[in-house]
Amino acid sequence: MLWINNIVPFSSTQPEISEKKNLNWNEIPKVKKNKEYFFQVCVTDNEMYDRYLNNDLITVKIQNFCSNNSDAIVVLPDHSICLKKYNYENHKVLLSNLNPCNHDLKSYDKAEVTILGVPTSIVRMN
Repeated sequence: MLWINNIVPFSSTQPEISEKKNLNWNEIPKVKKNKEYFFQVCVTDNEMYDRYLNNDLITVKIQNFCSNNSDAIVVLPDHSICLKKYNYENHKVLLSNLNPCNHDLKSYDKAEVTILGVPTSIVRMN
């Protein structure tokens, strides 16, 4: 998995992890709470402004589904990972930014995109 888009992995106990651009799923630190698993990412740009800002720390609940109009951490066909607004319609996954200045919309076949999880909380670091 390539962390080259708008987020990087985060771990307070392993700060060097955010510098790694190519990590497999087993290398991502996860936390178990109430029988559910979570991981953390740090936002690296303002594509998802104004809900998420550069340097925000996001806790993500690991799950392979989300509802339409949800924010999700997804793996793209090129194995890169990003935080996008997720919609599914007409057998296509539509991923978009929230920032009105850069409202990029990409369309993929459902089989090409994997959902890793959904954001559950944000810590604003600015």
